[in-house]
Amino acid sequence: MTQRANVVDLAGNPRRRRREQAIRWGFLAAGLSSILVSLGIVVTLTGEAVRFLSHIDLHLLWEDGWFPRRGEFDIRTLVVGTLLTTAVAMAVATPLGLGAAVYLAEYARPGVRKVLKPTLEVLAGIPSVVLGFFALTWISPEIVKRIWSDAEGFNLAAAGIGIGILVTPLVASIAEDAMRAVPRSLREASYGLGARKVTTSVRVVFPAAISGIVAALVIAVSRAIGETMVVAIAAGDRAARC
Repeated sequence: MTQRANVVDLAGNPRRRRREQAIRWGFLAAGLSSILVSLGIVVTLTGEAVRFLSHIDLHLLWEDGWFPRRGEFDIRTLVVGTLLTTAVAMAVATPLGLGAAVYLAEYARPGVRKVLKPTLEVLAGIPSVVLGFFALTWISPEIVKRIWSDAEGFNLAAAGIGIGILVTPLVASIAEDAMRAVPRSLREASYGLGARKVTTSVRVVFPAAISGIVAALVIAVSRAIGETMVVAIAAGDRAARC
């Protein structure tokens, strides 16, 4: 006796396949558009840079200071000023951000973490203009001038501290997520060997999350290098003479 074989169509509903195909092409278009926008930015900046260099004498790129209105475009000033403010910013953000991350990941109770984590992340949304004004009107006279009495009102130290406050939430949030992703079994094994909580946090959890912590610091450095408004407000003319 023969038995009819039931053939099951595994391709699915045609309408569903068309919808999935449309979504796939939509995501592909979004990805390609981001690449095209990036290429457009690079091409535009390259073209403007070539046009700028063709209209000035190249020795003006090695003058004493950054004064565009005077026709002085010293590249050394830009590089040194950026490196100085970034170094000060990371000197502030690294201990504060990593300390906050260790506390939130290892020591804070769930209720405390539920309040502190969103509050810390809100700091990342403070406008650069506000932090620049804060650095000029409070950090410079109340911190910098108390340490260096001969410091001017506009100085790179105040700008660096302001940028450090700006990037601290980035370091803390990303590093805390990386530390919380460390398996609980590693902590329990450390406690089982008699290690204290601080030893477990520093010698076990921190090294296990080092890739995420490094990523947090790299992102913070990138943000600090690209920050201009805080430097323009807090450092002012000093940034053009460093």
